[in-house]
Amino acid sequence: MRPTSLAKNLSDYLKKGQTALAKKNYDYAVEMFLQVVQEEPLCIEARQLLYQAEREKAQHKPQSLLSSLIARVVGVIPYILALSYEVTKKYEKAIAFYEELMRSDPANKYFLNKIASLSLLNGWNDVAAIALESL
Repeated sequence: MRPTSLAKNLSDYLKKGQTALAKKNYDYAVEMFLQVVQEEPLCIEARQLLYQAEREKAQHKPQSLLSSLIARVVGVIPYILALSYEVTKKYEKAIAFYEELMRSDPANKYFLNKIASLSLLNGWNDVAAIALESL
């Protein structure tokens, strides 16, 4: 989906996210891109930029050991929810939870593989390709 076919508010989020990413304001960029992806899961540009912002954030602002540990403990619940949605074949919701988990670990190959395989099951070939390209 191209930004021109997005609703105005989503197009605004996409532009704000791009501006934030250019200014290295990664947290805000991720929030903006997530808004778009949650409303329009097939917006390929927003998803690519989301993964890029998460990777750049991890490179420029590495987590402390304590923050990393806390993120893993807090991530147990979204992980269980993702698995439950996967088992019940609610792939779109499972993908959303795996993407939420990626916020704390953007290079996690397991989450990226899950997103790719669930996207294929959901018929989202372009989304699967983006996840695999991010490996």
